[in-house]
Amino acid sequence: MDKTINEIANIAELSCFYVVPEGLWLRIDYTNLDEGYIGCHDEDSGDEYAINFTDIKTTGGKFFQLVEVE
Repeated sequence: MDKTINEIANIAELSCFYVVPEGLWLRIDYTNLDEGYIGCHDEDSGDEYAINFTDIKTTGGKFFQLVEVE
């Protein structure tokens, strides 16, 4: 199913990780709804990224949440 930019923004706000199509896991640091991107970093290398919602819509990727189970 093709997501809209707003749907991607809502999912990003609730997620802890974004995995780019190439498989790199990035920890989401913040979501900038006004500018339309997520700020994230690679925990291994420390590299920082700003990934535009439009790019996510075009190239794909996956979002993951952390859920506490008792």
